Amino acid sequence: MFEPGNIVYHDNLIFNDSIKDNKEKRPCIVLFSIYRNNQAHVCTCPLTTQVKTFNKHPRKYLFIPEVIYNYKKLSFVK
Repeated sequence: MFEPGNIVYHDNLIFNDSIKDNKEKRPCIVLFSIYRNNQAHVCTCPLTTQVKTFNKHPRKYLFIPEVIYNYKKLSFVK
């Protein structure tokens, strides 16, 4: 089972606003995992490094002060 803070990759991701993500293998951070009806469910948040996207919609994204990709890129979670 995935632990909170793990990085996982999704091939087909649909955001909460019903928009399909165009990026293949979107990195996401695991928030928590639960068992429901004998099935494991994992709640994740997608990550991005696009500063332009963050600047356009600052209320939809949060800055992550930890290095995820590399030290030259900022990371944001939607």
